Amino acid sequence: MAGLSKFLKAANGNVAITFAIAGVPMIMAGGVALDYGKASHTQSLLQQAVDDAALAAWASDSNSLHELSKTVKHYLIENGVNEALAGKVKIKMIRKGDTKFTLIAKGRIESNFMGMLGFDKMKIKATSTVVRDFGNIEVALVLDNTGSMAADGKLASLKKAAKVMVNELHDKKGSSTDLKFAIVPFSRYVNVGLKNRNQSWIDVPADTETHEKKTRDITEKVPGSAKNCGTRTWTSTNDGVTTSGSYYACDYDYKVTGTETYDHVTKTKWYGCVGSRDYPLNVRDAQPGKRIPGLMNVSCGQELTELTDNRNKIISKIDALSATGETYLPAGLIWGWRALSRVAPLSDGVSYKKMSRKNYTKALVLMTDGVNTLMPYYPTHGGDGGDQTVANKLTAELCENIKNTGKNEKERIKIYAITFAVKDPKVKKLLRSCATNEKYFFDAKDKEALTSAFEGIARSLITLRISK
Repeated sequence: MAGLSKFLKAANGNVAITFAIAGVPMIMAGGVALDYGKASHTQSLLQQAVDDAALAAWASDSNSLHELSKTVKHYLIENGVNEALAGKVKIKMIRKGDTKFTLIAKGRIESNFMGMLGFDKMKIKATSTVVRDFGNIEVALVLDNTGSMAADGKLASLKKAAKVMVNELHDKKGSSTDLKFAIVPFSRYVNVGLKNRNQSWIDVPADTETHEKKTRDITEKVPGSAKNCGTRTWTSTNDGVTTSGSYYACDYDYKVTGTETYDHVTKTKWYGCVGSRDYPLNVRDAQPGKRIPGLMNVSCGQELTELTDNRNKIISKIDALSATGETYLPAGLIWGWRALSRVAPLSDGVSYKKMSRKNYTKALVLMTDGVNTLMPYYPTHGGDGGDQTVANKLTAELCENIKNTGKNEKERIKIYAITFAVKDPKVKKLLRSCATNEKYFFDAKDKEALTSAFEGIARSLITLRISK
């Protein structure tokens, strides 16, 4: 037993030496693994930071590389890159037009165990490419062209803002992208255009002109009969906006000096304006069973523009907008919906099934500077200044029906709603509820905010994604 004990003591000494010699590379291997683990962790952090920075920079829509660089550096710092790396982070930016942006970031980390092997720092690099995933888009611009838009340069501001959106989307669309706009100017009514007079979905009586011989008295002022002369005032209310002024006038006596025969002409003429079918046909986009009524001797401004990919045509139509008439929101909404539809009366939009198959987005942009000032009398809209409860209920119902179009989320129409220089909280509540969600509602208090609203809508229709 004593001999065995001596042997074991000798053997334990040899094993210790053996393990001491073998342990060096084992420890080094473990240290290298730790360094590589640190590098892998830092690489993941850098990649996430570069992805975030690239998305933020490209979403800013800045044309300045200096501004893009500022945004990139800010996001890298916020994501802790500077603390994780040793020394300065080198960045490189490459942009390809308005469609692609590449960000490359390089840096080093300090090693622990690998420094003993002569590698005191390890290089890491992250690259991220962001593309604008445009998809196919159909947009109906439903724009308030009522009399109140003539005040304070509001119509000029609308034209500028709407053109910013149109140009933004056209400038950034891909060559294979389907991008179309429709314009639906509205006030009391909507003008569908004389070209549609004989369509099967509309009921327009024939224009007529009758002549009748009549006689009338010829009168003249009695000299020296002027009385009650002085300044008089006048007031007028149009589209909820009251204006007033003054003028100088007198009252006069008149005498009959004879009679004359004249040709009394009575005309009925259609100028393209349409009214509403009875409820509930006026809140549905369906193949008309009952024809839509054309209104005779009614003027309603510029005719709507059906979906087109012609940018210049859309821009010229926006420039031609004019302000007149009172506000009836349901008229604009129903024709904006129809402009995006595949069924008559307007049928230029893609089908809802194709929307999901071919990556289509349909968007209705409703802009108004005021509340409904009219209500439906079927087929006409009247009652300026009266109770517009019915019109507001129809507006809300139309918004819900439009948002619920299609069988699933991919077939839904997005509604963007903009109030412009509106102070009435009821109007804002109505339009906020009309929008698809809170992010789709814009309360523009001035012309700068209106332009920002249209820019925001354009950006929301453009999806940014990391290209893998």
